[in-house]
Amino acid sequence: MKEIKNVYNGKSAFIVGELIVCGCQVLRADELDEAAKKFEVTQYKLNRIKTALNSETNWNEAITHESPNVRVACVRQRRKLETLVSDRSWLVRREVVRQGFGLDILVNDKDFDVRKEVAKQGFGLDILIKDKNWLVRMEVAKQGYGLETLINDPEVAVRYEVAKQGYGLDILIKDEYPAVRYEVAKQGFGLDILVNDECLDVRYEAEKQLKMLTQNVM
Repeated sequence: MKEIKNVYNGKSAFIVGELIVCGCQVLRADELDEAAKKFEVTQYKLNRIKTALNSETNWNEAITHESPNVRVACVRQRRKLETLVSDRSWLVRREVVRQGFGLDILVNDKDFDVRKEVAKQGFGLDILIKDKNWLVRMEVAKQGYGLETLINDPEVAVRYEVAKQGYGLDILIKDEYPAVRYEVAKQGFGLDILVNDECLDVRYEAEKQLKMLTQNVM
């Protein structure tokens, strides 16, 4: 693994296999020029990075590097996943999930961002539907799973997502939160009721949908 010091804002760039890591940026070679222009990296430093691109990587060294983004670069190249599945950084573990590795382990991860990514992969939804974090349950709803349960979720954002899926609109039309009723109107359901809703935004959306329906009929 090659290090080029003081590339941007005092930070080093690291060549990790076929990827380049500098700060929070993990780049492919074809993204270098655009990134250099954006962050005003000098041509001299850019050339140094390009010269180092074919340097050999010690993967055992890379997976123990202090920067989590160096370890993320390892994951993106599917190196040492069996080790990085238990990495100390949630950023690295989330990247492992994105590679479809270790889902049976990371479904129970301590960090909700990792569990949310597991749900996004469509894995372990029967477990994650009961997750303590509403963002995870909302992702389960996005997958169209367990909507008959999530329609009664205590978090409005989860019920909003259920409405967005077009499920249980006859129930959600009576939801106490305008955001949910707004989505019901957007789905074109119960417009004759929602056109008289107490919330201005809901009424406006219902009127808009009715107008569109009228235009389509004509």
